[in-house]
Amino acid sequence: MTFCRLSPRLTDPAALAVLTLMTGVFMLTAGLLKLGFLTRFISNAVLRGFITGIGLNIILGQLGDITGYSSSYHNKVVQAIDTFLHPGQWDYQMPLVGVATIAVVVVLDRTCLSKVSMLIALLAGTALVPLLHLATVPLVSSLGAIPSSLPRPFLPDLSYIPLMLAPAF
Repeated sequence: MTFCRLSPRLTDPAALAVLTLMTGVFMLTAGLLKLGFLTRFISNAVLRGFITGIGLNIILGQLGDITGYSSSYHNKVVQAIDTFLHPGQWDYQMPLVGVATIAVVVVLDRTCLSKVSMLIALLAGTALVPLLHLATVPLVSSLGAIPSSLPRPFLPDLSYIPLMLAPAF
């Protein structure tokens, strides 16, 4: 059972805005109180595990986008397993673009162009779609109309503060 199932309100964008602001307030307060020395008490193994978990979560979250397969499960690990169990339902044009883009980054990172490898890879991946007539690869235009102005500012819903105290801390 995950924390999000216990409290479905955590999936609300308004709750995310309050959580972000409260986390910033806690970090600013800790900085003003000079509490940075407390990080010395966190072992390297814990930090390494935390960073590895975040990296793994990011990678698993991208599998559906790079394969074009939409799993019906909510857990990222189960989604990854489900994705690899259904290779016949992948859209093979999408992994082609994804793997080519990753390959450009890996190759260029070992050259004098390493500082601009991501930009070149983005341009190369973007150019592949029309050059190879990859019709099933989604484009930015397929996401809908792009607004012509910035969104209007709004005040966060302060009723989320009690719910977000523990996660922000």
